[in-house]
Amino acid sequence: MRKTAALFSILCIGMASAAWSLNATVKKDGTGDVTTVQDGLNLVASGGQPMGTVTILDSATYDEDLTIMVTVHDGITLKAAPGERPRIRAANTAHRWDFLVAPGTMIDYMGIMVATHCTIEGIDIQQAALVPNLLGFSAALTVESLPGAVNTQCTVRNCRLWGPGVDVGTVVSAVHLSWGTDTHPETTYEGCDFSTAVYCLVNVNFGPPAFGLGLLPVYTVFGDPITTMTDCVIQNNVADGADCMAGEMYFDNCVFRYNGEDGVEIGGGTCYFTGCDFTDNDECGLLLEFAEGDYNLGRANFPVAIATDCLFARNLGGGQDGSLRIDEGMAAMSRSIISQPVNTWSIFMDDNVDVGPIPTPPSPCTLVMDFCDIFGPTQNAIGFGTDVKEHDIPTTITNSVIVAVDGWVNPDSSFISGHVENCVLWCSGIPTSGVTVVNCETTKEPIYLLPYGGTRDGFYYLNTDLNIGMGGQDVGSQGHFEIGPMRARHWALYN
Repeated sequence: MRKTAALFSILCIGMASAAWSLNATVKKDGTGDVTTVQDGLNLVASGGQPMGTVTILDSATYDEDLTIMVTVHDGITLKAAPGERPRIRAANTAHRWDFLVAPGTMIDYMGIMVATHCTIEGIDIQQAALVPNLLGFSAALTVESLPGAVNTQCTVRNCRLWGPGVDVGTVVSAVHLSWGTDTHPETTYEGCDFSTAVYCLVNVNFGPPAFGLGLLPVYTVFGDPITTMTDCVIQNNVADGADCMAGEMYFDNCVFRYNGEDGVEIGGGTCYFTGCDFTDNDECGLLLEFAEGDYNLGRANFPVAIATDCLFARNLGGGQDGSLRIDEGMAAMSRSIISQPVNTWSIFMDDNVDVGPIPTPPSPCTLVMDFCDIFGPTQNAIGFGTDVKEHDIPTTITNSVIVAVDGWVNPDSSFISGHVENCVLWCSGIPTSGVTVVNCETTKEPIYLLPYGGTRDGFYYLNTDLNIGMGGQDVGSQGHFEIGPMRARHWALYN
């Protein structure tokens, strides 16, 4: 009996040990377990699996280049204590990869480098250096997957990622790199703020290091990054808010505003937007432009945007036309509003081919819209440039409302096949030209609920004499009564 009891006790102790994890606290004044964040990470890692938590107990600034590495820190959590807001500012003294260091230095300028599963929560992360590394940028946070390693899965929650706020160098708040054909980094941001960098967020795939073409390594066709952003604000960046050059990016309830160039630029890969606002950016709200000359180096990975319940308004164009602009790529829009108060067109498609160093197949330039609003009473709705090609896929607009001067004027129907069906076209100029029109209302005005009074916010059509969509109740971004708008929108957003 005693022997059985002893064995049971040993088994219980062994089970308890297996479930135990080591935690650590960080505080600059020495009242925590350690005084630097990297020491805290390494202390927790010394306890083995399961990995514990590093908690920063103050709101001090820590000038460090953190390394959270595969097989060492797998599953670790780095967070701020309740009520504290520490800042981790890149010290820019680390030399972690020979092929990343800045020319003439031994510094990689990669800030916090993550290459394993981890969580970062409640911390300000900053890169203030203006010196680019060998890849042409400096970063506050770098999430990467290494060849032959497991996929990196990093969750960043309630953090602010920011740069120096000046238009010098190429400072990126966060960059997601894939180096191998068999892995890809998966990064999730929840409730984060990205601001005052040159670029906010970049997805790229550089493949295994191979510097055959200038300073950029050659792309591979696998292992692209996957990024998910929920409830995030991307604002006041000097250039673009987010850039997708490879992989997939998912944005849910995010805001892109006051950025010095485009809200989002897609040069390759696919972006999914749900409930997002693209407003007050200096150039386009969303730009699709195949970047084979800059990054893709021959990859047939065309830009694709899929947007639902999104708003594109008050983007200044920066000398270009279009709150939504498609130079090369494919955009599918549903339940969304596109409004452009300046320049000529709310939506512009040009098919500007960015000729790269390696010949690439022709890339399509196309748009599909369903249950959308294009609203610009003093502007034109959809325009095409002179570079349209015979390979462009037909553009289709259905169940939508267009309020504009000219609706859709097709410069050359031999190249572009356009189809408009079951739409309201209220235009003071030419509703359509050179496109196929099926069952559209062109003689009656849709009347908006606001600012004329009523109880429902946003775009909603009260003219029951409309011959489309049950008197306007089942047409446009806010009129699909069976589904209903995902979010109420106020008229003030569009003026």
